[in-house]
Amino acid sequence: FRPEPSGLLTAQYDKILSVTTLPSVTVSVLPTGADSSTVHIHPFVIYEQSDGTATVTVETYTRELTLTDPEEIRYYRKIYDTLRADAVHGDQARSLVASLRDQTTR
Repeated sequence: FRPEPSGLLTAQYDKILSVTTLPSVTVSVLPTGADSSTVHIHPFVIYEQSDGTATVTVETYTRELTLTDPEEIRYYRKIYDTLRADAVHGDQARSLVASLRDQTTR
C-alpha cells in the first residue's frame, strides 16, 4: 500500500532517474523485501570536511541532531557501509527505480 498519489510517486521516480545521469551523482537503492545486514531506523547524513573531520546529522520525529563525537561518527560510517553493501547500484539501481515508476503508472 502506498498512500501517495501515483502521479506524485511517478514524478519522484522520474527525478531520481534523471539525476542518475549526472556524472557527480551515485544512486544506490535498498530493495524492499531483501535481506538486510542492519536496521535502518532513521535518516542520517555524514558530512566530510576538507580538514578530515566529520559531522553526522540525524533526523528524528522531533528534531535534528548534530553529532561530532568521533566514536559516534565511526558508528554511523559503519552503518552507512553496511547499508551500501546491501544496496543495488548503477544500472541495477536505475532498473529497480524504473520498475517502481512503471508500477505506479499501471
